This record gives sequence, C-alpha cells and structure tokens, in this order.
Amino acid sequence: VLKDITELSEFRRKYVDEKVAIAYIAIDNAEDVAQYVHEKFSDIVYIIEDKLKGWAASMNGVIKSYDNNKYIMLFEERKLRECRLNKFAILDEIRKTRVGDGVSITISIGVSSSGKSLEERDAIAKEAIDMAIERGGDQAVDKSNNNITYYGGRTKTIYKRTSVLSRSIASRLTS
Repeated sequence: VLKDITELSEFRRKYVDEKVAIAYIAIDNAEDVAQYVHEKFSDIVYIIEDKLKGWAASMNGVIKSYDNNKYIMLFEERKLRECRLNKFAILDEIRKTRVGDGVSITISIGVSSSGKSLEERDAIAKEAIDMAIERGGDQAVDKSNNNITYYGGRTKTIYKRTSVLSRSIASRLTS
C-alpha cells in the first residue's frame, strides 16, 4: 500500500518556514561616536535606524525600538536562513556607513528561532545579544537548533565594563 504524503510534507515545510524568529539588535558605539563627530547624535542614530528598517522591510519583518539604541525584530525562519547564507550582510552595510570624520558605527545582533514557545525564543535571543555584546560587538550571534554561530566581528574589539559583561561574569562565578 502506497500513501501520498506530498501534501503533508508541504504543510511541514510551510510550518518550519513560517516559524517566528526573534532578533535583538543593539547599536554598539553610538554614544562614543557622538562625542567625536560634529553631527547631532539623533542624526547618527536616524541613519542607522533607517538602514535597519530597510533591512526589516526586505525580510518582511517587523522592527520596533524598545530602549535607547536597542531594537527587537520579528521575522520568518526562511528569512533567517537567507541571513545565514549571506552571513548577516547587514553588519557590513552598517559598518560601511561613515559619519562625520569617517567614523563607522557597528551593531550587535542576537537571534534565535529555536524553542517551543515565543517566550523561549525570546530568552534565547536575549542570551545571544548578551554574548555578542560581551564579545566586543559588531557581530551576530545565532543561537538556534542547539548551535551557536558567530558572524561578523571584523572591527577591533574594545572591552568595556558594561552591565552585560558584569552580569555575565557574575553568572559564571555563581554557577
């Protein structure tokens, strides 16, 4: 007896493709650049925000600001696969953006599509953005399917004491 499972396979593929991925995005050095650049701080952030909104639109995603220079983006799993293939090209595009005296701004991205619920994906994406910032920024950390993959990280790393780094070190010491 043969059974046609074409329709079932198509539904399964569509379910995986349309699964929601969550990305947290942070502008790494906007405040530092604003000190040295003669333009207004809001103009610098507007340039980057405009590029991020364009990227979200190209991925049929939704991006919202939730704090100063921090964003959350929701999009489909199939678009995340495209980002993996082009190695998060948005990192290079943002880095190429020069402001003022030729200083570039970088972003960090933490993304996840694994987890059974949106709450789990959100928690995993938050861990991923913390890892990206802890490692010096200018990179994307993809924490999906029990794997951690790093993209970008081409600028010189400058370690600073931040609340993220302090929290991460404290977590390691207590565990």
